[in-house]
Amino acid sequence: MQRLDLLVVQSRPSHQITLHQACNALGVFKVRVVNDLHNAKASLAQAPDAVLIDHGMPTLAVQALLKSIVRQGQVRAVLFIGAPPAGAPNLSVEAWRRGLWVVANLSWPLSMPALHAALLRLRPAIGGLQARDIETVTSSLHAR
Repeated sequence: MQRLDLLVVQSRPSHQITLHQACNALGVFKVRVVNDLHNAKASLAQAPDAVLIDHGMPTLAVQALLKSIVRQGQVRAVLFIGAPPAGAPNLSVEAWRRGLWVVANLSWPLSMPALHAALLRLRPAIGGLQARDIETVTSSLHAR
């Protein structure tokens, strides 16, 4: 059974912790967190199933990351969290135009049901991930 491999690209330490713990609470334990473009590009070599990108990161850095994801060709799905800064382009639209599957645009504060639904949408991209393939280590009441 295949487990979800998620790369989180988030520059804020408090958001890194929140996203990592939220994924763990939903049974996703193969979560790598990086804080910049250099480390994100290096982590693409490990071919994650999906990349969760902070929409608040510098536009040029995210554009370069999207270009690397397309060039590498192994990551099919991306998720965005947060809103683009005022006057900045919507990078999820750019990802879609580059042929990437934008699974979700999540907002802060993070909604656990929305994250869970987004992770379950990845099912076709990673060989049939089912709800039962996500390990649960806490009751769903505590994961909200």
